[in-house]
Amino acid sequence: MPAYTKWFFWIESPNVFRTAIRITKLTAEVAGERLVQAGYPNVSVLAGGLAALRSAGFPIEAGQQAAAIEAELRDGVYRVDVGKSTLEWMGRNLNNRHRGLITIKSGAMVIIGGRLSVGDIVLDMNTVDNLDLQDTGWRDLLIQHLKSEDFFAVERFPTASFRLTGWQEKEGGSPEAPGGIATGELTIRGITRPVSFPAIVAPQTDGSIKAHAILEIDRTLWDIGYGSGRLYERLGMHLVHDIISLEMFVLAERKPER
Repeated sequence: MPAYTKWFFWIESPNVFRTAIRITKLTAEVAGERLVQAGYPNVSVLAGGLAALRSAGFPIEAGQQAAAIEAELRDGVYRVDVGKSTLEWMGRNLNNRHRGLITIKSGAMVIIGGRLSVGDIVLDMNTVDNLDLQDTGWRDLLIQHLKSEDFFAVERFPTASFRLTGWQEKEGGSPEAPGGIATGELTIRGITRPVSFPAIVAPQTDGSIKAHAILEIDRTLWDIGYGSGRLYERLGMHLVHDIISLEMFVLAERKPER
Protein backbone atom coordinates (compact mmCIF):
# COMPACT_ATOMS: atom_id res chain seq x y z
CA MET A 1 0.00 0.00 0.00
CA PRO A 2 1.47 3.41 -0.90
CA ALA A 3 2.56 5.67 1.95
CA TYR A 4 0.14 8.58 2.13
CA THR A 5 1.56 11.71 3.71
CA LYS A 6 2.27 15.28 2.74
CA TRP A 7 4.33 14.59 -0.37
CA PHE A 8 4.67 17.24 -3.03
CA PHE A 9 6.27 17.60 -6.38
CA TRP A 10 7.42 21.09 -7.39
CA ILE A 11 7.64 22.28 -11.00
CA GLU A 12 9.35 25.50 -12.06
CA SER A 13 10.00 26.51 -15.69
CA PRO A 14 9.45 29.55 -17.93
CA ASN A 15 6.35 27.93 -19.43
CA VAL A 16 4.76 26.61 -16.23
CA PHE A 17 3.64 28.44 -13.13
CA ARG A 18 5.36 27.45 -9.92
CA THR A 19 3.19 24.61 -8.73
CA ALA A 20 3.10 22.40 -5.63
CA ILE A 21 0.72 19.47 -5.55
CA ARG A 22 -0.10 17.32 -2.52
CA ILE A 23 -0.09 13.63 -3.49
CA THR A 24 1.17 10.22 -2.40
CA LYS A 25 4.83 9.31 -2.37
CA LEU A 26 4.40 6.84 -5.23
CA THR A 27 2.39 9.30 -7.31
CA ALA A 28 4.94 12.06 -6.66
CA GLU A 29 7.88 9.90 -7.74
CA VAL A 30 6.16 8.68 -10.92
CA ALA A 31 4.94 12.19 -11.78
CA GLY A 32 8.41 13.59 -11.20
CA GLU A 33 9.98 11.05 -13.54
CA ARG A 34 7.42 11.77 -16.26
CA LEU A 35 7.95 15.52 -16.04
CA VAL A 36 11.73 15.18 -16.29
CA GLN A 37 11.24 12.93 -19.32
CA ALA A 38 8.97 15.59 -20.81
CA GLY A 39 11.75 18.16 -20.58
CA TYR A 40 11.10 20.00 -17.33
CA PRO A 41 14.55 20.36 -15.69
CA ASN A 42 13.53 21.74 -12.29
CA VAL A 43 11.30 19.12 -10.69
CA SER A 44 11.58 18.33 -6.98
CA VAL A 45 9.88 15.63 -4.91
CA LEU A 46 9.53 16.64 -1.25
CA ALA A 47 8.09 15.05 1.88
CA GLY A 48 6.86 17.05 4.86
CA GLY A 49 4.19 19.40 3.53
CA LEU A 50 4.55 23.17 3.50
CA ALA A 51 7.39 23.03 6.04
CA ALA A 52 9.47 21.08 3.53
CA LEU A 53 8.75 23.63 0.83
CA ARG A 54 9.82 26.48 3.09
CA SER A 55 13.02 24.72 4.23
CA ALA A 56 13.93 24.01 0.61
CA GLY A 57 13.70 27.72 -0.14
CA PHE A 58 10.61 27.65 -2.35
CA PRO A 59 8.23 30.62 -2.05
CA ILE A 60 4.84 30.05 -0.43
CA GLU A 61 2.06 32.08 -1.97
CA ALA A 62 -1.50 32.33 -0.66
CA GLY A 63 -4.41 31.82 -2.99
CA GLN A 64 -6.60 29.12 -4.45
CA GLN A 65 -3.72 26.70 -5.06
CA ALA A 66 -2.44 27.01 -1.51
CA ALA A 67 -5.93 26.33 -0.19
CA ALA A 68 -6.17 23.24 -2.37
CA ILE A 69 -2.91 21.93 -0.93
CA GLU A 70 -3.85 22.40 2.70
CA ALA A 71 -7.57 21.74 3.04
CA GLU A 72 -7.70 20.91 6.75
CA LEU A 73 -10.33 20.30 9.40
CA ARG A 74 -10.83 23.53 11.30
CA ASP A 75 -12.10 23.36 14.85
CA GLY A 76 -15.75 24.21 15.29
CA VAL A 77 -19.30 23.00 14.91
CA TYR A 78 -20.42 21.90 11.45
CA ARG A 79 -24.15 21.80 10.70
CA VAL A 80 -25.38 19.15 8.28
CA ASP A 81 -26.89 20.61 5.10
CA VAL A 82 -30.01 18.44 5.00
CA GLY A 83 -30.80 19.53 1.44
CA LYS A 84 -27.47 18.22 0.17
CA SER A 85 -27.13 15.14 2.38
CA THR A 86 -28.78 11.77 1.88
CA LEU A 87 -29.27 8.42 3.56
CA GLU A 88 -30.04 5.42 1.39
CA TRP A 89 -31.30 2.10 2.72
CA MET A 90 -31.25 -1.34 1.11
CA GLY A 91 -33.05 -4.51 2.19
CA ARG A 92 -32.91 -7.95 0.57
CA ASN A 93 -34.64 -11.30 0.33
CA LEU A 94 -33.93 -14.51 -1.63
CA ASN A 95 -35.43 -13.14 -4.83
CA ASN A 96 -34.83 -9.41 -4.88
CA ARG A 97 -33.73 -6.28 -3.10
CA HIS A 98 -35.34 -2.93 -2.45
CA ARG A 99 -33.69 0.41 -1.87
CA GLY A 100 -34.86 3.88 -0.97
CA LEU A 101 -34.18 7.11 0.88
CA ILE A 102 -34.81 8.50 4.34
CA THR A 103 -34.59 12.27 4.80
CA ILE A 104 -32.00 13.59 7.24
CA LYS A 105 -33.87 15.92 9.58
CA SER A 106 -30.87 17.48 11.32
CA GLY A 107 -27.29 16.81 12.26
CA ALA A 108 -23.96 18.22 13.35
CA MET A 109 -20.29 17.31 13.65
CA VAL A 110 -17.80 18.81 16.08
CA ILE A 111 -14.11 19.13 15.24
CA ILE A 112 -11.71 19.55 18.17
CA GLY A 113 -7.93 19.69 17.73
CA GLY A 114 -8.28 19.04 14.01
CA ARG A 115 -10.08 15.73 14.62
CA LEU A 116 -13.68 14.59 14.49
CA SER A 117 -14.87 14.43 18.08
CA VAL A 118 -18.64 14.03 18.44
CA GLY A 119 -21.71 14.40 16.27
CA ASP A 120 -25.27 13.37 15.63
CA ILE A 121 -27.70 12.61 12.80
CA VAL A 122 -31.50 12.60 13.15
CA LEU A 123 -33.67 10.86 10.54
CA ASP A 124 -37.28 11.67 9.73
CA MET A 125 -38.80 8.19 9.51
CA ASN A 126 -42.03 9.56 8.04
CA THR A 127 -40.07 10.17 4.83
CA VAL A 128 -39.12 6.52 4.22
CA ASP A 129 -39.30 6.14 0.44
CA ASN A 130 -38.61 3.57 -2.26
CA LEU A 131 -36.58 4.11 -5.43
CA ASP A 132 -36.68 0.83 -7.33
CA LEU A 133 -40.37 -0.06 -7.73
CA GLN A 134 -41.87 1.57 -10.83
CA ASP A 135 -45.47 0.57 -10.17
CA THR A 136 -46.94 3.19 -7.84
CA GLY A 137 -49.34 0.72 -6.28
CA TRP A 138 -46.61 -1.71 -5.26
CA ARG A 139 -44.36 1.14 -4.17
CA ASP A 140 -47.02 2.69 -1.94
CA LEU A 141 -47.78 -0.75 -0.46
CA LEU A 142 -44.09 -1.30 0.39
CA ILE A 143 -43.72 2.15 1.95
CA GLN A 144 -46.85 1.62 4.04
CA HIS A 145 -45.48 -1.74 5.20
CA LEU A 146 -42.09 -0.23 6.14
CA LYS A 147 -43.83 2.42 8.24
CA SER A 148 -46.01 -0.17 10.00
CA GLU A 149 -45.39 -2.06 13.23
CA ASP A 150 -43.79 -4.86 11.18
CA PHE A 151 -40.79 -2.64 10.52
CA PHE A 152 -40.12 0.92 11.75
CA ALA A 153 -43.39 1.64 13.64
CA VAL A 154 -43.22 5.24 12.44
CA GLU A 155 -46.41 6.37 14.19
CA ARG A 156 -44.85 5.57 17.57
CA PHE A 157 -41.23 6.33 16.62
CA PRO A 158 -41.19 9.20 14.08
CA THR A 159 -37.41 9.63 14.25
CA ALA A 160 -34.29 7.49 14.35
CA SER A 161 -30.85 8.81 15.26
CA PHE A 162 -27.14 8.16 15.39
CA ARG A 163 -24.90 9.70 18.05
CA LEU A 164 -21.18 9.70 17.33
CA THR A 165 -19.08 9.10 20.44
CA GLY A 166 -15.67 8.21 19.01
CA TRP A 167 -13.46 8.42 15.93
CA GLN A 168 -10.27 6.48 15.23
CA GLU A 169 -8.29 7.66 12.23
CA LYS A 170 -7.00 5.03 9.82
CA GLU A 171 -3.25 4.92 9.31
CA GLY A 172 -2.02 5.26 5.74
CA GLY A 173 -5.22 6.74 4.39
CA SER A 174 -5.59 9.06 1.44
CA PRO A 175 -5.08 12.76 2.30
CA GLU A 176 -7.99 13.66 0.01
CA ALA A 177 -10.35 11.14 1.62
CA PRO A 178 -9.08 10.40 5.14
CA GLY A 179 -10.81 7.38 6.61
CA GLY A 180 -11.38 6.00 10.05
CA ILE A 181 -13.70 4.00 12.29
CA ALA A 182 -16.73 5.77 13.71
CA THR A 183 -18.25 4.46 16.93
CA GLY A 184 -21.48 5.52 18.52
CA GLU A 185 -25.08 4.65 19.31
CA LEU A 186 -27.85 3.96 16.81
CA THR A 187 -31.44 4.41 17.98
CA ILE A 188 -34.32 2.84 16.03
CA ARG A 189 -37.82 2.16 17.40
CA GLY A 190 -36.67 3.64 20.69
CA ILE A 191 -33.95 0.99 21.10
CA THR A 192 -30.33 2.12 21.33
CA ARG A 193 -27.46 -0.18 20.37
CA PRO A 194 -23.71 0.42 20.00
CA VAL A 195 -22.36 0.41 16.44
CA SER A 196 -19.05 0.97 14.68
CA PHE A 197 -18.33 1.30 10.98
CA PRO A 198 -15.73 2.67 8.54
CA ALA A 199 -16.25 6.19 7.28
CA ILE A 200 -14.52 8.96 5.36
CA VAL A 201 -14.49 12.54 6.66
CA ALA A 202 -12.86 14.89 4.15
CA PRO A 203 -12.29 18.65 4.52
CA GLN A 204 -13.13 20.74 1.46
CA THR A 205 -11.33 23.81 0.14
CA ASP A 206 -14.43 25.96 0.79
CA GLY A 207 -14.28 25.14 4.51
CA SER A 208 -17.07 22.54 4.51
CA ILE A 209 -16.83 18.83 5.30
CA LYS A 210 -17.99 15.87 3.24
CA ALA A 211 -18.53 12.51 4.90
CA HIS A 212 -19.41 9.09 3.52
CA ALA A 213 -20.21 5.91 5.43
CA ILE A 214 -21.76 2.49 4.86
CA LEU A 215 -23.26 0.67 7.82
CA GLU A 216 -24.81 -2.78 7.87
CA ILE A 217 -27.07 -3.61 10.80
CA ASP A 218 -28.95 -6.67 12.01
CA ARG A 219 -32.49 -5.26 12.17
CA THR A 220 -33.63 -7.85 14.70
CA LEU A 221 -31.46 -6.14 17.34
CA TRP A 222 -33.83 -3.19 17.03
CA ASP A 223 -36.97 -5.34 17.36
CA ILE A 224 -37.66 -5.47 13.61
CA GLY A 225 -38.48 -9.15 13.32
CA TYR A 226 -40.84 -9.38 10.35
CA GLY A 227 -39.85 -12.18 7.96
CA SER A 228 -36.70 -13.11 9.89
CA GLY A 229 -35.71 -16.72 9.23
CA ARG A 230 -33.94 -16.75 12.57
CA LEU A 231 -37.16 -15.93 14.43
CA TYR A 232 -39.85 -17.64 12.34
CA GLU A 233 -40.32 -20.82 10.32
CA ARG A 234 -41.99 -21.62 6.99
CA LEU A 235 -41.91 -18.01 5.79
CA GLY A 236 -41.87 -18.78 2.09
CA MET A 237 -42.15 -15.60 0.02
CA HIS A 238 -42.24 -13.52 3.21
CA LEU A 239 -38.63 -14.30 4.15
CA VAL A 240 -36.60 -11.09 4.51
CA HIS A 241 -32.87 -11.04 5.29
CA ASP A 242 -31.94 -9.67 8.69
CA ILE A 243 -29.18 -7.36 7.40
CA ILE A 244 -30.10 -3.83 6.27
CA SER A 245 -27.53 -1.59 4.56
CA LEU A 246 -27.43 2.12 5.32
CA GLU A 247 -25.30 4.47 3.21
CA MET A 248 -24.82 8.13 4.11
CA PHE A 249 -23.52 11.03 2.05
CA VAL A 250 -23.20 14.11 4.26
CA LEU A 251 -22.25 17.72 3.57
CA ALA A 252 -21.71 19.89 6.65
CA GLU A 253 -21.01 23.62 6.80
CA ARG A 254 -18.98 25.25 9.55
CA LYS A 255 -21.10 27.34 11.89
CA PRO A 256 -19.81 30.95 11.94
CA GLU A 257 -18.18 32.07 15.17
CA ARG A 258 -19.94 34.80 17.07
